[in-house]
Amino acid sequence: MSQSISNTEENVARGNQLCLMFSGRDGPSIARQAIRLAKEKKMRVCFAYVLDPTVADAVFHKLTDAVFVGERPTEQLAQAILAEHATRGRECLRRATEDAAASGVESEERLLAGEVVQSAHALAMECACAEIVLGEPRPSLLQHFFSHSIADHLRRLGYVVEVVKVGS
Repeated sequence: MSQSISNTEENVARGNQLCLMFSGRDGPSIARQAIRLAKEKKMRVCFAYVLDPTVADAVFHKLTDAVFVGERPTEQLAQAILAEHATRGRECLRRATEDAAASGVESEERLLAGEVVQSAHALAMECACAEIVLGEPRPSLLQHFFSHSIADHLRRLGYVVEVVKVGS
């Protein structure tokens, strides 16, 4: 993390909003669970799709490993990957907002860029979130650990964090 975030009480504003942070293919499943939680708790929901700036590098490394591209990505390739990531994010947010409206849950959406913990903290402060929902990824033990480390870090900052199982 590049900046220090303190966990003083004034940093953890409480409101009547549930914030959902997602960035991957499991967004619709996690969004449905967040809508259900928001409805049960009579809360608004703020859907946030996080554009991780390291995605382009990760995709490029996979393409390099497959000998699909050379040693260095072009700027156009990096921009195309990030543009596709943003398009995916906007589509996930649109669907989540439509699903919330259909369920009678008031919502808003945010497309954020940056590191997940910093983005979640900034969003929670701005929206006075009472709770943050994160998805527990399916694919690997490493991703499982990563998801929980984000949740643990946010909890240390004083947030109520719920990690939901993807696909349930």
